[in-house]
Amino acid sequence: MMAQAFARMDILTREEFDVQAQLLERALNRIAALESRVQALEGRPDTPLQTGSSTGVPPVDTP
Repeated sequence: MMAQAFARMDILTREEFDVQAQLLERALNRIAALESRVQALEGRPDTPLQTGSSTGVPPVDTP
């Protein structure tokens, strides 16, 4: 009787729950890092962004 009730429910295994919890934690950490980065960039509005610095390509000047 209990087995039938549980079979009808949409229940996660502990392993599936742990995986989702880890994904959520990583997403929250990334969001916090991105928010810090945005705040740092907004704190320096007169400093232009370095558009090509990560690839080693200099930024292109647009007319």
